[in-house]
Amino acid sequence: LGPVAGVARYGNQIASDKWTYLSCMGWPIVAAGGIGILARRRPSTIPAGIAIVLGLGVLTERQVRVWRDTMGLWSHTLRMDPTCDLAHVGRGTAAEKRADTLRAIPHYRHALKIAPDNGAAHNNLGLALAREGLTDEALTHLLRSLEIKAKPELHCNIARLLEVRED
Repeated sequence: LGPVAGVARYGNQIASDKWTYLSCMGWPIVAAGGIGILARRRPSTIPAGIAIVLGLGVLTERQVRVWRDTMGLWSHTLRMDPTCDLAHVGRGTAAEKRADTLRAIPHYRHALKIAPDNGAAHNNLGLALAREGLTDEALTHLLRSLEIKAKPELHCNIARLLEVRED
């Protein structure tokens, strides 16, 4: 559970804060047991226990709003860390899933300013540019993505783009 505890950043954990509940499950159990013991020994602590539970409920509701959808999660991540290239790629991908290619392109470009060797950003930017008819620039980014990490789907993306360019 260490990588998802949120104590130390491990890989792409910045986008996985929804998994922190796994490592935190013990704390509510300990707290509930403590409040129960305290309430039996000192009934005057019951209002404080109720206030704590209500406060945690409010904090939970605020966090659930962040997780309501992919766009919200990536937007929140970018507010927390605007220099996270992974978050810019995720935000761009979420925009494209909403058929908003023009909003996705700047996020891919920003990701590449932060991390010029981000293969996913090059690939996604290339595909987005191709959809907008900018095939020469699209090919440049798709080829760069292939240079960074060769994957079969990248060859397919390049082949499709070259096929469209010939038409």
